Amino acid sequence: MKIGFIYDAVYPDTIGGVEKRIYEIGTRLARRGHDVHLFGMKYWDGPDIIVRDGLVIHGVMPACQLYINGRRRILPAIIYAISLFVPLIQNRMDVIECQNFPYFSCFTATCISFIRRIPIIIVWHEFWGDYWYNYIGKLGFFGILIERICIYLTPHQVVDARLISDAMRRAGSSISPKIIPCGTDSASIKNILASPMQSDVIFVGRLIPEKHPEVVIRAIALIKKKMPAISAIIIGDGPQKEDISRLIQELHLEKNITLLGFVPDHQDIIAYMKSSRVCVLPSEREGFGIVGIEAIMCGLFFITSHHARNAAKELVHPWNGITCDISSSSIADAIYTRLHSFKYDIQDTEKERSNFIYRHEWDTITDQIEGNYTAIVTSHHQ
Repeated sequence: MKIGFIYDAVYPDTIGGVEKRIYEIGTRLARRGHDVHLFGMKYWDGPDIIVRDGLVIHGVMPACQLYINGRRRILPAIIYAISLFVPLIQNRMDVIECQNFPYFSCFTATCISFIRRIPIIIVWHEFWGDYWYNYIGKLGFFGILIERICIYLTPHQVVDARLISDAMRRAGSSISPKIIPCGTDSASIKNILASPMQSDVIFVGRLIPEKHPEVVIRAIALIKKKMPAISAIIIGDGPQKEDISRLIQELHLEKNITLLGFVPDHQDIIAYMKSSRVCVLPSEREGFGIVGIEAIMCGLFFITSHHARNAAKELVHPWNGITCDISSSSIADAIYTRLHSFKYDIQDTEKERSNFIYRHEWDTITDQIEGNYTAIVTSHHQ
């Protein structure tokens, strides 16, 4: 099959869950003999089309800043959607997979699908609904409208988590999307050695309000009263970085918390995870939580929020983690309990872990994706 992925950001030029998913699945499909293309922004010098690990990458427009003050810019998304039209017309695909965000590209893909008479799949990594008002204020009405229109652009919908499927159904969708999770590569994780920098707690993620890194800092301050030597690593960059650094100083946690900022090499992140004991992700909005999958595969206890918009909570089971409120006291209690008195059945845990790893292996997920493509393309030509 000739397969086209549509997303503006390109891995590893940008580091994010969606672009990582496309890279992992796309390169595996290419190794299986498929002709796989990604239509994104051009982050490199030289020709507009390059081949990277078997994945043919089309730079449809010059790369630009996607975020400002932690929010996605609208204009680049519109320009990207317009820039997609000619390359997609010139390169006939058997199937197109379009990521739901940043939405405008879904309309371009739908036009190409109609003109070329080829099926498109929209993959939903999040469904915001009324959260749009929190994100852009009164203009959130237009976000809600565009998001709901996208539900009806194609009958072929895929979601990362059941939470997203439920949100789409509440918004009026009559389509039952296929649920295919994101994952990781357990073999590569197994071969990475732990970092010599050991810590009790690790946070990995963009430093933005929705992920609440400040809650982790305040939780460490509370635990320090009982455990003066408590240690934590914060990995990530974002608009809250200066605030987080200032908060660490105000709470006199310089000896307890190491703020590493952006870590470009993913293997280093895994190494830091392996040298930690607990991974904390107190997000109020999370699409699928690859960080959680990786932490669990590294053997860490995973603590996340049970907020209604946090899909990462679906990763949590009694053997691998816990969910709690987004508050420093709740997070502190969960961390302290895990470090001091948590007990589990080792035999049952190993069985559960084995099943969890299999379900979240990129190879397993690629099997599901490939099967879905084949069924859709076959049905489309009947």
